[in-house]
Amino acid sequence: MTRNYNYTLSLLIGLGGGKFAEPVYLTLPGVLFADGITVADFNLDGKADLAVSVGADFTQQALILLGHGDGTFSTPVGYDVYPRGSGGVIASADFNHDGLPDLATGNLSVLLGNGDGTFRDLKYYDAFVAGVGLKFADLDGDGNLDAIQAGTYLGPNAVAVLRGNADGSFQPAVLFGSSTFCPYALAVADFNRDGHLDVVVPDSDESRLTLFLGDANGTFPARRDYNLRQPAVGNEPETFEPAVGDLNSDGNPDVALADYLGNQVILVLGRSNGTFGVPEYVPTASYPFSAAVGDLNGDGNADIVTSNSGVISVLLGEGNNKFQEHVDYPTLNSAGFLVLGDVNGDGKLDVIATETSREAVSVFLNDGSGHFSRRIDTFVKVEPYGLAVGDFNHDGKLDAATANRDVKHPIVVLLGNGDGTFTLQETQHMALVPVKLPWAISTPMAISIY
Repeated sequence: MTRNYNYTLSLLIGLGGGKFAEPVYLTLPGVLFADGITVADFNLDGKADLAVSVGADFTQQALILLGHGDGTFSTPVGYDVYPRGSGGVIASADFNHDGLPDLATGNLSVLLGNGDGTFRDLKYYDAFVAGVGLKFADLDGDGNLDAIQAGTYLGPNAVAVLRGNADGSFQPAVLFGSSTFCPYALAVADFNRDGHLDVVVPDSDESRLTLFLGDANGTFPARRDYNLRQPAVGNEPETFEPAVGDLNSDGNPDVALADYLGNQVILVLGRSNGTFGVPEYVPTASYPFSAAVGDLNGDGNADIVTSNSGVISVLLGEGNNKFQEHVDYPTLNSAGFLVLGDVNGDGKLDVIATETSREAVSVFLNDGSGHFSRRIDTFVKVEPYGLAVGDFNHDGKLDAATANRDVKHPIVVLLGNGDGTFTLQETQHMALVPVKLPWAISTPMAISIY
């Protein structure tokens, strides 16, 4: 699934062998844009459903589309969520331990699921004027999911932790001061291998990476800042979402960052004591936007893929933080978001990428050696802005969906053929059924700056 710049969602149904059906376009009357997508079984019928974040800058809804199991969906039901700074983030998890999927959107709005595809008890928890990178993890080991989010340039410059309660509610936000001015996303991992989760936040404007080391209480008593500037060049890196993996096979999580202005990927290697080494710089093709880490050739070493202007770059790892020179594979124009997945069922990781300006989703088939000799393009006829993959029709083949900024087609569904192609489905025009829930605002924040 992809989200597109012209306000639609696209779904591609997998047919097996890496092929996909033609895109299904999900039209949502009255929706200005679709920003984010998540997939879950909200009504427990064994079929994949969609939750989509839609609206305008200060009007936001969570739309629920129940899947029929054949790549089609029911009339969407919309729930108003708190709009300010939501940024299109939407996620699903079981927050209250009842075995039913719940829903959350940034800044933090939480809807508890009833298990039949409907939701209740809308609550909003204020942390930032505008927050990014919403993640959920059990930071303090109490069995409840906690929320982590970073503040933007609108302030405050901090990472917020909202501890989860067993009933699905969240405690007031605690802020941990950050030097980041303009973060785009964050990542959660145990970087010092002490059994407690840590957080890294890159700053897309200030050439900095901040590491927050977690403790058993779910707090971050230690903060370390790392300069990402390349001394010999003096450039100002522009980085976005971090990719985490063991890049040098030492058992410690490392961070890979696509540097859009530097035409490179920045590698920040983790050490077992919770520190990072001096950043290393590996060239890519021009203007890398996003990066993904995975073992593309089955040698047990982490490899890197970046999306760039006109190509994707593949950097095969040698296991000691050394990477072979990037090999580039042409795209239609400029690849945007990318994910790794086995599209054709051969057990090898393929690359799925959005091509916004050419209104397409491209699949690069891996031959097993980490080389991609074949590219298959599916034109979704709208500009994809977001991408999600999964088996939407339960045929064992990977499908895709896009969220799009298109009034007529906010959602496009592509059913995979299993060989890298998709089959076009009829456009679905759907009227929106709104649901109004009373607001429940959380108690005022008890804010601590560390």
